[in-house]
Amino acid sequence: MISRSYFTDWLSLLLALVVIVPGFYHFKKIGLLRIFILYSLLSFLQTSLTLFIILVNPFDWIHTPIIEISVNVFVIFEAFSFLLFFYTSFAENYRRIVLMFSICLLAFIVWDRTVKSNFYQLPNSFTIVEGLFFLSLSVAFYIQLFSEPPLISIKNNHSFWMANGIFMLFASLVPLYLLKPVLQSALPSVIDGLNSFNYIGYSAFFVCLYKSMLCKTKVQSI
Repeated sequence: MISRSYFTDWLSLLLALVVIVPGFYHFKKIGLLRIFILYSLLSFLQTSLTLFIILVNPFDWIHTPIIEISVNVFVIFEAFSFLLFFYTSFAENYRRIVLMFSICLLAFIVWDRTVKSNFYQLPNSFTIVEGLFFLSLSVAFYIQLFSEPPLISIKNNHSFWMANGIFMLFASLVPLYLLKPVLQSALPSVIDGLNSFNYIGYSAFFVCLYKSMLCKTKVQSI
């Protein structure tokens, strides 16, 4: 099972750790990025738990209740973290729009996790809606960023790198979760291999988060 993900799960785990260690070292200097250090820690713990259960129960691990609950806790924390980032990153005149759509997304989370399904089921449909929402916000953030004179170089803008990470994460997840119902019935043997795109997306996010953190600490030290 682990080899079917081409060890991208272990890569994601390693990159999360690469973010966590310097993140806690610079915790007081990185402002809002602190929540993403906690997010990385939660990801590290959730992935570690998953890998451990796969080793113990390689044939039916995905239906383990603790896996399903931990994934739900993680994606809900993820949604709150990304919403907070975009709300604070947009200009004041756009924040009301972001807040309105954020309330809609949070309402969908409550409905999806209580009425449509429950905390003991994996959040597949929620991941698609969440992904499309944050992809749209990422594109809107790029438009805002490039339509205004930059205060600092783009390559040193920590918000730019965070938006890149979020965009690349969901650009990997959304196609995977859209195709998963079809592939599970047509080509069930390839599903485990396609899950590598899930870990590739998170690996790309952690790389961008690390770059964002470097930009933030560099600006703080000037």
